[in-house]
Amino acid sequence: MHCPNPLPSPYNNMFTIHGLWPQDANDDEIDPYSSNPNCAGGVIPTPPQDLPTYLESTPIYPLLDVQWPDLNNPNNNASNYIFWEDEWSKHGQCSDYPANPYNYFDSAVRLRHTLTPDFGFKSGQRWKLDQIISKISDQIKYMPEIACNKNPKTGNLQLWEIRLCFKRPKDMQNCPNPTGKPGTLCYNKYQSPIFVL
Repeated sequence: MHCPNPLPSPYNNMFTIHGLWPQDANDDEIDPYSSNPNCAGGVIPTPPQDLPTYLESTPIYPLLDVQWPDLNNPNNNASNYIFWEDEWSKHGQCSDYPANPYNYFDSAVRLRHTLTPDFGFKSGQRWKLDQIISKISDQIKYMPEIACNKNPKTGNLQLWEIRLCFKRPKDMQNCPNPTGKPGTLCYNKYQSPIFVL
């Protein structure tokens, strides 16, 4: 992802939603409907191109632009729709709401409302991974999963995503892999310095 640097306000002071991703009991992503039509339980999902019909006149529509933007071009509504359509195709059509995009997107927005915008992290700070996990778990009372990426200029590890796990959209639970799966950049790097963008 090539986000503008610095991100425009308000995106530079908050964590935004990347997605709401159905996973199985082994913490593996569910394949998208296009390759696994059985994931929708016999329901024919709403096509991605129909999202405007389901979202534009709803109370969550203005919230999506702020809380679930395409960070490559966050102030561009057309770009946001492309991002939402992609998330819907990959994840929403195999969620609990394959025929109801509003409920899928509303679930993510409602979950986001229960969390502080920045989790207490500020841009430019350096934290150890175990400190990041502890700070978040103290707030939400459950173990998150942290995802890292590398700064292309410095090679430093960066806090990329804070992932939260749910049994269903309302029941938070501990994530099984707080530092990610083997082979991911954060995996078992508890004492490594992680930079917050």
